[in-house]
Amino acid sequence: MDRVGAAVRDGQQRGDVRRDVEPGQVGALVVAIVLGIEVLTELDVPFGTMGAAATLLDLLRPTAGDGSGQGTTAKPPGASRGRARG
Repeated sequence: MDRVGAAVRDGQQRGDVRRDVEPGQVGALVVAIVLGIEVLTELDVPFGTMGAAATLLDLLRPTAGDGSGQGTTAKPPGASRGRARG
């Protein structure tokens, strides 16, 4: 979790990740997601991994109102890529 949190912090400093999220919490969430996907895989439950990954990236992308200084406008999660199926 610490490594993922550090990667989020680095992304925030570069302007790639929104600054209104706490890196440690994002790290814990990503680890929980990965563990959940592993369980789904073991149980042969269909899951759209690529769509879910795209949605997570959309959620973490800087927007105009998150304090990141980025001038982009928010898109609905998954708007530019496929969504997870489940």
